[in-house]
Amino acid sequence: MSERFKFFKTFFSVVNKIRLVIINIVFFYFLFLFFAGPSLLLSQATAIPPIHSGSILFVQPKGEIIEVAQQTSMIQQLVLGSSNQFPVSAIVDSIKAAAYDRRISALVFDFSNMSSLSLSIAFEINSAIQEFTEQGKPYYAFSTDYTIPKYLLASSATAIGLDPFGDIDFSGLSVETTFLGGVPEKTGITFEVSKAGTHKGAADTYIQKQFTNEVRTNYTEVLGEYWEYFISQCSKNRKIDKNNIEQYAKTPLAVLKNTSGNIGEALLQLNLVDSISTYRDFLRNHKVSESLVIPCQDFYRTIPLKKSNNEICLISLNGAISQTGSPVQYSDMAISSDLCAKIQQACDSPNVRAIVLRIDSGGGEVFASELIRRKVKQASSEYNIPVVVSMSNTAASGAYWIASSADYIFANPFTLTGSIGVLSSIVNVGQALEKYLGITSDMVYAARKPLSVFQEMLDEEKELQQLQVDFIYNQFLQIVSTGRKLAIDEVAEKASGKIYSGNQALNNGLVDELGTLQDAISFASRLAGIENDFILTSIEKEKTVLESIFEFALNNSISISDIPILKSLCEVESLMQAITIQGRKSLLVYEPFRLRQF
Repeated sequence: MSERFKFFKTFFSVVNKIRLVIINIVFFYFLFLFFAGPSLLLSQATAIPPIHSGSILFVQPKGEIIEVAQQTSMIQQLVLGSSNQFPVSAIVDSIKAAAYDRRISALVFDFSNMSSLSLSIAFEINSAIQEFTEQGKPYYAFSTDYTIPKYLLASSATAIGLDPFGDIDFSGLSVETTFLGGVPEKTGITFEVSKAGTHKGAADTYIQKQFTNEVRTNYTEVLGEYWEYFISQCSKNRKIDKNNIEQYAKTPLAVLKNTSGNIGEALLQLNLVDSISTYRDFLRNHKVSESLVIPCQDFYRTIPLKKSNNEICLISLNGAISQTGSPVQYSDMAISSDLCAKIQQACDSPNVRAIVLRIDSGGGEVFASELIRRKVKQASSEYNIPVVVSMSNTAASGAYWIASSADYIFANPFTLTGSIGVLSSIVNVGQALEKYLGITSDMVYAARKPLSVFQEMLDEEKELQQLQVDFIYNQFLQIVSTGRKLAIDEVAEKASGKIYSGNQALNNGLVDELGTLQDAISFASRLAGIENDFILTSIEKEKTVLESIFEFALNNSISISDIPILKSLCEVESLMQAITIQGRKSLLVYEPFRLRQF
């Protein structure tokens, strides 16, 4: 036996042993989770912390505050690890319950570890905070930094604290969209776009290099509405002049020159904060004892469950609306079959008396939107179950298509809605393949020539596509006209793809009222005649034992690995999401709106 043979034999023997060790470690890891997971879950569920008199509710969300947890496969979760998301319902319900709990004496909100927060969700939480302070209880806000949504929540505090190395970022609200108009001249890839609506910004992303004047003006008006509401609320809460906020937002250099770059001193002078200190000093200065602090997630578990035979079913519609979706896309897509099944299940339940449809979507496929709309209408007309829509960040285009047939619509001041318009885009890569790779394509067909990404559209095909878009657009106008009880000419005047803030939509009759999700739930109970005698339920996919174990592992940061690049790839931008669903359905009612507010 040669020395080389001995070496390789020894080498592969060692590799095999390492392989067996790794397999055993993974095996026993899952074996432990299988047997220990359920008992650990049970112990966590049953251990309710005690609450003493004078306790202080402590809210310190880590990561992103969300409305609906993303639905991802177990494989995704194991690869990507914990998503670090905090449900807004736990915060709102806890603050509202604490407002009337005699054992809770104050509220402390620490924004330091919050990675992102939308203005719409901030509006929801702010409503609960106002209810808390109206009971005469103090509310203290602290952060290492404040963004616009964070400061909106902090502005109503008894005292606002900021870390000595912190800042307030009032850089403003903005819309940034990626345009593909320069792609044809660089690559030879072209887009054939048909649209109905001069303000339909989604169509322009394929053929323009920047916003058109109509779309730019439209966005400017909406963002102006948001900004004006923000500074008005903050100045009212802080009892300061709006110019204090405007000054630091628009001319920070001039402000900081007066304090030699001392941010804390500048903010104190403008009365935007009350103290500059570390977190512990902030609590100490306001006589907040850490021994009396009870975390929000612990207090939430002490809230007693209501009992009633009457149910209001909360159904969430999040993401791009589509008839189909892959496991990766499903976390940020609203699948029509899934939504229709949930609405039907609510209608079939003998205890469900009303449905609240919570929407956060820029729209999607025409037929998928229409299927959900029909189900919404069926619930109200055939099952006599009122459907109330509550709009979150966005309820535009296809999402508004659905909402328009509900019995009542709530938006909030930071909702983006409208975008009543239609688009269709066909990509052509034939020229690019020939130019760069020498690949050509030819087609033989019978009857009418089918559309292909390798063949240029004929003039007749373009005209046909535009006719379809115009027809769908007229259908959209008719649906809104019927649902909102507006004259068709009046709807046409408000349409053309134009977007609206919540307040603008209210003034134009596109929504019925401004309010929170809780306002929508309360109104639904009045419509159903079950005010003060109902419980809120939701229809979720039932978890298996194994999925519950995985969820426990992930919530406790037990994961195989944490690969940020994969996580980034899973967070698809709105435009790319539109292109994805475009590949399956040519007609879209979609608005790729990305508001920078974090």
